[in-house]
Amino acid sequence: MSFLESRGGAIPHWSIDYHRDHQAGMLLRQALPNLPIEDLGIRYQTDIWRRKALVKTRTGVLEYALDEGSIYVNTDGVVRSKPVQELEIELKEGQSIDVLRHAQSMIKRFKAYLDTCSKSERGYLLACGHEVSPPTRASAIGLNGASTTSEIINLMIHSCAGQILPNQSVLNAEYAGYAEHLHQLRVGLRRLKTILKYLSRYHIVLSDAGKNSLDEVFKKLGEYRDDNFISGVLNPLLISHNGSPVDIKAAQTLPHPKFLIQSNAFQLLLIEIMSLSLGSASQSLDDKN
Repeated sequence: MSFLESRGGAIPHWSIDYHRDHQAGMLLRQALPNLPIEDLGIRYQTDIWRRKALVKTRTGVLEYALDEGSIYVNTDGVVRSKPVQELEIELKEGQSIDVLRHAQSMIKRFKAYLDTCSKSERGYLLACGHEVSPPTRASAIGLNGASTTSEIINLMIHSCAGQILPNQSVLNAEYAGYAEHLHQLRVGLRRLKTILKYLSRYHIVLSDAGKNSLDEVFKKLGEYRDDNFISGVLNPLLISHNGSPVDIKAAQTLPHPKFLIQSNAFQLLLIEIMSLSLGSASQSLDDKN
């Protein structure tokens, strides 16, 4: 690994050759074999203060990293930025369940919520002039590499979580045009509900609180979905045919869905969903934090 040396506020000299012995550098050269170095430029920058602390757990060590600062781009002299305030919890030693236990504690004590959008993704979106990433849709689950029932179960749970988590992160960001992200979030939750019916035979189930939260959130998100369909599809169609629009005054009083998604009940449900793929270790995800 190579490090750039720099003093003051000047941008340090950099080169693609710093990555020549790294997998990322090899992949970059394969994808862009004739890339002129002089054509490379900065798309976005970060200005982050990181405070780190090692935290001992029952089985090992975690690293807490609190990042505060901003991501910004400078396009033709116009500076645009996004604030950053996030806590990353990284497993250094021990079991993966420890990360979920501590995330659970942060949710309960400080009303924290999960966000899968990285600083790099946010910087790229800002540089491209986009607010959020496109909705994450369900993808086919490849089982060819799975040799055990446990591996198949993990793939199914990960597939659902891979659709649920990114879409709920967009809703957390208070994005106004959330209709399709909300729809895909409901699709992911519906897939999970279906899979859990089959996994119950393997004694893989949500807690009573988790089941109640899943049913309640799915139902309430359905109200938003109905509102979006009526206002965005049905009423324009009726009006185009000289019909009377459907009155949705009651639905228009719904707050932004982020208030539902950021609730402790739903965020704790997400932690429980992720713990399901850890098998028997998930039984240790309790209230002893």
